[in-house]
Parts: sequence; structure tokens; C-alpha cells
Amino acid sequence: MPAELNSNLSNTEIMVLKQQVIDLQEQVTELQAYSQTLWDLLILIGRRLQMSSTSIKMAVSSMLDYDIFWDPSASYEFLQIIDSSTDQTFDLVALLTLAFRSQAKSLEISPEPHSIQEILETLSQELVKKDINVNLVGDYQSGGKSILVDYQYFVLAFTLIVDALIGKQTDLKNLEIRAFETPEFWQLSFNGFGIVENQILQHFFRTPKDLTKYEDQILPENTLKLIVACRILYLQKVELVDSISDKDQVVQFSIPIGSDEVEKDPADYFI
Repeated sequence: MPAELNSNLSNTEIMVLKQQVIDLQEQVTELQAYSQTLWDLLILIGRRLQMSSTSIKMAVSSMLDYDIFWDPSASYEFLQIIDSSTDQTFDLVALLTLAFRSQAKSLEISPEPHSIQEILETLSQELVKKDINVNLVGDYQSGGKSILVDYQYFVLAFTLIVDALIGKQTDLKNLEIRAFETPEFWQLSFNGFGIVENQILQHFFRTPKDLTKYEDQILPENTLKLIVACRILYLQKVELVDSISDKDQVVQFSIPIGSDEVEKDPADYFI
């Protein structure tokens, strides 16, 4: 601190400034550590992309080898490799693009009033495509309020969360999604995650810059999915409700209510 400035400040003011400098240094150190961890994560995902593209290249080269005649079963296996590897490559590229946009704060999120029942049915359809059985339970009334979210990004965020936490686990394939309205917000609960999965989600929502705690329990791409999903929900003011205990298996979110009301026949709603 310059001497001439120092002489014009009281001891209390000097201590306050020193503490502010210390706090700023800690924030910079934390940000640097987060950036390095995120960069390492992207490198791991890049390697998975390389593996997928290599699988495609090898399968195609084998099928185009004029010196070898492949029987139909072998050709089908090669086509399966190409198909699955292409899907994985596409998903990883899409995820990386979404991650870069979220970090660059260039996501075009436009919250508008929507029927929660309609959005949850769309979410259910997306999850069924991933072989996840969904049971929708809703407590609706005629003239119930809409939710104020970006339709596309809202569905995408929860699809990423469920896919990251359940994914290919055969013992976690049944999910109950329950929605009910309160005077201040809609509450959305997911019942079907394991205890560890709930703890992981709580961690990423509460401490999004700590990417190392569960790095041995979750794949790099699933870590990135949770980072992106939590960011999208944060931008839409969707909040994660605190768990009752560390062993709670129900995950609850509060969703802002829109200004417009949704007029529907109660018979049209799922129960």
C-alpha cells in the first residue's frame, strides 16, 4: 500500500483493506483451481471423443478392406460399433458445446409461463428414450398457475441430471416425479435416486466450484452434465430444497410461478 495513502487512513480502515485484499486473493486462488480442474475434465472428455472416433475409423477401415470378406454377422457388429460410437461422439460434442456456452454466459434462456403438466410429460418422454421408467404424479386444480421457465432448457437440465445420476445403472431405472403447487411456487420432487446420487446432486448445487469431491464416483462427462444442468436451473431461479437428512432419497426443487394462469380441464391431467 502506498505510504501517502497509508498515512491518510486509520488503523481500522487499513485492517479492512488488508482483509479485502486477502479475500480477493483467496477468490483468485479458488477460481484458478476451478479453472484447472475444469480444464482437466475437458481433457478427459476429449480423450473419450478420440476413442470414439478411433472406433469408428477402425470399424469403417475393416469393412472397406478388400482383402477380407466379412460374413453378415461380423459386418453387423462393425455397424453396431459405428452406430454406438457415432451416437457417443455426437452426445459429447453437444455437451461440450453446451458447457462452453454456459461458461461463456451465452445461453439464451428466456423464461415464459408454461403448463407444468405439459413440460413434465415432455421430460418423461425424453427419459423414456433413455430406458428410464417414469411415473408422473401431479396434484392439479383447474386454473392452476403456470411455471416461469424456459421450456427447452428446463427439460434439458433435468434430462442431464437424471442421465448423469442414473445413466446405465440397472438398479436405478424407476423414477417417480411428483409435482404440487404452493402459494409461492411449484414443488417438484424426484423419488428414485440412491443416497449417494442425492448427495452428489446436493454437492454440485451447493458448491459448484468443487469438482474433485466425487471425481472417483462419477464419469467426467456426467460431471460436466451436472455442472451445465445446475447452471441452467440457477439461471431460471430453480432452487434445490435442502434434504431432511444425508440418507434422504427424495430430491426436491422449487420452481418459480408465472404470472399467467393455465386454464385446463382437470380430467386432462395425469394423476
